[in-house]
Amino acid sequence: MGQHLLARHDVADDAPDSLSLGATYGVLRFKGAGLDSNTYGLQSRLNHVLTPRLTSTIGYGFTYLDVQGQENSTTHAPRWVSATV
Repeated sequence: MGQHLLARHDVADDAPDSLSLGATYGVLRFKGAGLDSNTYGLQSRLNHVLTPRLTSTIGYGFTYLDVQGQENSTTHAPRWVSATV
């Protein structure tokens, strides 16, 4: 059985910059011989409007995986994107 929780907060107005922050929590529980786990995540993203048709985004994601009876694991995911609309 798995359960997930997602929280997100966006900060933006008419300014050329916007900030998005998010957090996740996931739970996996198994009957019998399965390995139970908890997953925690944080994400951030900053958008900047360069022109009316071009937006640049920089962000960072972090995930922590806690598996019962196993070594814990982390991932780091920096991001940079430019996109036209």
